[in-house]
Amino acid sequence: MIIRAIIAVAILAMSAWAWVRFDFISVEVIGQPASTGFIQKDLERPFFEALAKNTGLPLRIRYRSLEMVGYKDTYQLKMLKDGTIDLVSLRFIQNSSVMPELMGIDIAGLSSSFQIGRSVVGAYSAVIDQTLQTKFGAKLLAIWPFGPQVLFCRKPIDSLRDLAGLKVRIAGPTLEPFTLGLNAIPVIIPYDDVNEALRIGIIDCAITSSASANFSGWPKYSTHYFPITIQLGLNGYVIRLATWNRLSSAQQQVLMAAFEKHAQAIWSYAEMIHTETSSCNIGGECKLGVRYNLTNVSPSLEDFQIIQKIMKEGSFEKWSSECDHVSENCSRVFRKLLPFVFSDE
Repeated sequence: MIIRAIIAVAILAMSAWAWVRFDFISVEVIGQPASTGFIQKDLERPFFEALAKNTGLPLRIRYRSLEMVGYKDTYQLKMLKDGTIDLVSLRFIQNSSVMPELMGIDIAGLSSSFQIGRSVVGAYSAVIDQTLQTKFGAKLLAIWPFGPQVLFCRKPIDSLRDLAGLKVRIAGPTLEPFTLGLNAIPVIIPYDDVNEALRIGIIDCAITSSASANFSGWPKYSTHYFPITIQLGLNGYVIRLATWNRLSSAQQQVLMAAFEKHAQAIWSYAEMIHTETSSCNIGGECKLGVRYNLTNVSPSLEDFQIIQKIMKEGSFEKWSSECDHVSENCSRVFRKLLPFVFSDE
C-alpha cells in the first residue's frame, strides 16, 4: 500500500509538472511603435519580455513593436476581434473611430493634469471595459498615459490664438474640433512622418508628448515649445477574451495585478519624463533625452479658458454626437459618471 501511495503521488507530481512545463498559452503581443520612445523602450518591452517569469503564469509571449507587424495602428481592435493578435498596447485616438468610448476618456481639454486624468480614468474605465467585451470580444487590463500632449511649432507663437490659420498636425479626427475651435487647420499625419512634414513646412505645428517629440527629433525642425496640456495621450492594454478565459480565476487575478502595477509605473514615469524632457526641449538641465533650445511659451489664464470653452462647446459635443450614434445613451452615461467635468455649468 505504501508503494502504491508513493507511485500515485509521483504520478500526480509528474502530471502537475507536465502541465506547468508543456501547457503554455501562446500570446501574440503588439506594442507601441518603437519610435514613440522612452515608455516603449524602457518600460513596455521589458515588462512583456519578463512577464511570464515574473508572474509564474504559463505564458509563451512574443512581443513585437507596432512597426514590426505591417499593420496600421487603426486596425488594432479589428486584429483583436479576428484573433490575429492576443494582446495589444491599444492606441486610443487611432482606434476611436470604431469605438468612440475610447476618446471619451481623453477628450481634448478634459484633463489639464495627471491628477484629473487619474480621476477620469477611475470613473470611466469600466465603460471602456464593458464596451470592449461586448463589441470586440476583448478585456481591458489597464490604462496609462504618454503624458501631456503639447504643441511644437516651427513658427513663432505667444498664445493659442496665434494658431489661427496655421496647419496643425493631429493624430486623428478626434482633435479636429480643438484645432477648428482655434481657427487652425487640422492635418492628420502618421506619427513617423511628422519630422519630415515639419522640416519641409507641410505643417506649422504638431501635437504629441514632450518625451515622444524629443525622442523622435521634432525639436530639430521646431522653434517654439508650448506646454499646455491638450490631452494626456491615454492608451491601454487589451487582451482577447478567448485568451483571457484560458486562464483560471486565480491566474487572471495574478495577470491583472501585474498589469495594474505596470500601469502605475508608467503613470509615475510619464510625469517624471515630461518634466525632464520639457527641460531638455528648452535648453535647460537635460539628464534624459537630447538638449534643444526651443523658445518656451508659458500658457496664460486665457489659454486655459480657451481650452475649456472648446472642450465643452466643441470637442465634447462632437464626441457626444458620434458616440450616441454608435452607443445609445453614451454621453448621458459620461455626464453621470463624470459630473465634475461640468460642475460649473
